[in-house]
Amino acid sequence: MPAKLGFLTAYIPEELFYAAGLTPVFLFHTPADRGLARAHLPGFTCWIAGSVLDRGLAGELDDLDALALAKSCDTIQGLTDLWQRNLPHIPLFHFGMPLRLDGAIPREYLLAELRSLRERLAAFVGRAIGDDDLRAAIRHYNHRRAQVRRLYGQAPTLPPPMLYRAVRACLLYTSPRPRDSCA
Repeated sequence: MPAKLGFLTAYIPEELFYAAGLTPVFLFHTPADRGLARAHLPGFTCWIAGSVLDRGLAGELDDLDALALAKSCDTIQGLTDLWQRNLPHIPLFHFGMPLRLDGAIPREYLLAELRSLRERLAAFVGRAIGDDDLRAAIRHYNHRRAQVRRLYGQAPTLPPPMLYRAVRACLLYTSPRPRDSCA
């Protein structure tokens, strides 16, 4: 069974992790709040970071082989530090994600961050991540994104809870072959 990698935001390059042989799993917010994260995060922190830290501290995420965070805001940067200190048994892959991609400097920065992430991932899985693997992963995820777009195209005909469950299932399901995906 492939190693499971949890992630929180759309800024995570799922394709790169998938090409490395990991199974990216989106960590949805849960309504349960044991209060474990409150000891570490200020009250104004977003519910996404609070939920994942609470779940991690409660042991609910111990089945993950790693976690990925894109440093897209101060809260996620803080979560990166807290995760490494309090949950070292779940390795963390983090990288800087520029919020603006217009211009040469942000593009160069993003490419350098992705190259660094690729090298760290290769060391983690014990093998190089080939360009062919990456291209296949990109095809897979582009297919899945097309399926989600089709689901949203049917939104006017579906009850919202059904649409939510279908999109969530599609985002949680990762098949090794695009034709076996969620829709």
